[in-house]
Amino acid sequence: MIAHQVEVYRCGNVTFQTIDLGGGRPEPYWRMERSFIKHCDALIWVDDSADHDRLIEAREELFRAVRHQDGLRNDIPVLILANKQDNSTARTAEQIKGFYVDDSSSPLVNIPHVSDSMDWCCMN
Repeated sequence: MIAHQVEVYRCGNVTFQTIDLGGGRPEPYWRMERSFIKHCDALIWVDDSADHDRLIEAREELFRAVRHQDGLRNDIPVLILANKQDNSTARTAEQIKGFYVDDSSSPLVNIPHVSDSMDWCCMN
């Protein structure tokens, strides 16, 4: 059985149903992941800004999900949140933005406080 943490969050008149897919999933999980992503209205990607060992893996997972033919639709906003900013080894918001945004994909990036981020997501 495959279990994921599902939570519901309300922001004004918008309801977010969140699914925590976690990181480092084996390839068979990717098809299920793409199914979730294909039907979403927004994608919120949480980056562990203090985990330098999995930095490239995290970016590759996001790009794989977004760029796959069965992945995210082109009109869907992408929000990247940088958690663990209180850790002294955490990458800065600018470092994370520079790492995730490239000319070929140009996902929308916003890294403020979580409540502001949800407001941003509601408006986009």
